[in-house]
Amino acid sequence: MAAGGALTGDRLDAAIAALRGESTPTSQPASTSAPSAPSAQNQPPAALIAREEASAKTRRVELDRREREIQDQWAMLQSAQIELLRRQEALAAERAAWEESLKRQAEELALSGAAKELEYLESIKPQLAKELLHQKSDADVVQLFLQMDARTGRKIMESCKTQEERLWIGRILEQLRQRNDRQAEDLTAGSP
Repeated sequence: MAAGGALTGDRLDAAIAALRGESTPTSQPASTSAPSAPSAQNQPPAALIAREEASAKTRRVELDRREREIQDQWAMLQSAQIELLRRQEALAAERAAWEESLKRQAEELALSGAAKELEYLESIKPQLAKELLHQKSDADVVQLFLQMDARTGRKIMESCKTQEERLWIGRILEQLRQRNDRQAEDLTAGSP
């Protein structure tokens, strides 16, 4: 066939193109490049729909994955916030307990100090006790007289000889009476 001229290069290219499913005009030489993928315009509608559905499904899967990641991160954030609140509450409770302990220790020291002070005042001469009490505030003196043995308090009062000392002990006695009146009022107000 090749000898008779029936099989020329152009005809051979056209035959190969026809076998490949390519339509080429007979006047143009067949291209030697590999066949390209069918374009979207040449695809049947069912193939286009399937491709779009596959693409949409891939996007949905990716969006679902991202949404789960966001939900997981949100849950982790909430857990961290709850843990932080628990730690803050625990710290506040520890701090309150520590402050209460310090306060209790300070009160115990003050009470033990006040008890010692009272013990010393009751054991010294009334004249010296009066002079030491005269240096304190009236409220402190009233508190000490409330805790003091009545006999010791009477001796201290008897040692007040000057007008200034008598005015001072008068103020103390008045505050003792007022304090007693307030306590009596509190007791009667509290009873039904």
